[in-house]
Amino acid sequence: MSMRIAATVTVAIGMTLSACSPTASQLRGAKLGDTQVVVQWSLGSALGARGGFSEFLALNKCFHAESIVEKASAGFYFEDGNDIGGGLCNVYLFTSDVDETVRRLVTLEHAGKIPKGVQIGVAVYKDAARTDWTYRAVYPRELKSFSIF
Repeated sequence: MSMRIAATVTVAIGMTLSACSPTASQLRGAKLGDTQVVVQWSLGSALGARGGFSEFLALNKCFHAESIVEKASAGFYFEDGNDIGGGLCNVYLFTSDVDETVRRLVTLEHAGKIPKGVQIGVAVYKDAARTDWTYRAVYPRELKSFSIF
């Protein structure tokens, strides 16, 4: 079995198992009026590399960090999945308390539980239905803009 196939099977099994056992944040769900918070980190140049195994390690890093973020929610925010692209991993959260959610994420980074170099953006909604938004950079302080692409 090639490394790429083995990595895909391993990731698929892990995702299936986590989907079968909801965490507190999954049970909480997104609530009306919640704000989206995105925590993002670089996967480095390994993603998309021809090596296969380095790509597997980068994906595993993303899924592991997402799991840590989700477990740290303790029902406080709702983890709504991830996307991976352009060498970045984005994890989407919904919360009624943006400041506390950001504080918890920064604490995870400082404790070394998620990758260093985390960037955090918060949705700024352009309409009452919350169907159109941009992101405001909130962490680190010197971050001037935030984008998921």
